[in-house]
Amino acid sequence: MVLSQVNKRKLICLNKFDLDSMCSLLGSGFNLNETLTLIETEKNKEVIKLIKKDLNQGKSIQEALNHRIAVQYNKHFNSLLEFIPLDQTLQLCNRFDDFEQKTKGLLQKNLFQPLVLFFSSIVAVECFNQIGFPILIQLMREFKVSVSTLTSVHILLSSSIRFLFVILFFLTIGILYFSQKDKRVIGYLLLKKFGIGHILCHLISTEFATYFNECTKLDFKTQISLQILQKLKQKPLLVFLSYHTEQLLIQGNEMDKAMDHGYLDQQLISTMKLAMHIANVCKMLDSYIEINQTKSIVFCMKLSKWIRMFSYSFVGFMIIMVYQILMLPLSIISNM
Repeated sequence: MVLSQVNKRKLICLNKFDLDSMCSLLGSGFNLNETLTLIETEKNKEVIKLIKKDLNQGKSIQEALNHRIAVQYNKHFNSLLEFIPLDQTLQLCNRFDDFEQKTKGLLQKNLFQPLVLFFSSIVAVECFNQIGFPILIQLMREFKVSVSTLTSVHILLSSSIRFLFVILFFLTIGILYFSQKDKRVIGYLLLKKFGIGHILCHLISTEFATYFNECTKLDFKTQISLQILQKLKQKPLLVFLSYHTEQLLIQGNEMDKAMDHGYLDQQLISTMKLAMHIANVCKMLDSYIEINQTKSIVFCMKLSKWIRMFSYSFVGFMIIMVYQILMLPLSIISNM
């Protein structure tokens, strides 16, 4: 049953290649009906038929294509199509998705394995602390060996692990709460207020620059580009940043001054100021994005390194203590 639903989903969706072809044809002056006929293949003829049927019945392009395009396009498709033509909507959906996938891939590649190792090592040490340590202490007591030092280590380790679990618990709750779409802006403002949102500001500014730059590359004017970003309902932080930037722009400020509202990276503002002087915004923003992405990779690699070191220290401690348990009988016999 599930397999048939998956196959049905694949059947009624235009894939990425179909949509790229559609975008190129629409940009070359073909109308939608002609474009649909030209991209029709054996694999997509059923969905093309359904789209044409809906269009002939008087339904809007949005209604005809809704949920019949590749998943990666659906995220921003409806929001953008209300504001800009279909071919530009498809181009922006594609470019935005490429950036999101690249960012997600960077995080998964550099942080997923270290974080799994980190949590696994904490759980392993806690299990040893609850099972291995009591056995070791009991053995030493049976052989009338002083356990005061070992007991102190056991208590200290228990307290440290519990404290770490409490921090991780509240950190997880905070991340889950503020990752909700309607809470992201509040979370970002709180981090900025307490001066601990530097890394997040760096990432958000890169995202803002990337999305704004992609709009600029399609020859949208500055204010229109900001209005397009405000249509991205799945990106509340971008909506918030673009709104405040546009409001300052409306008041007569230059773009670099309009961006200086306290929520964006100062380096981005400096880049925009230079871009206005050399009249090549796209080139300067490309450089800013490339530099920031390199910085993000370096930061992720450093963070990954520290997480691994922390995890290995936990594992090393556990190995040493297990060795002590195994060697305890021999040590006691040799001292008899």
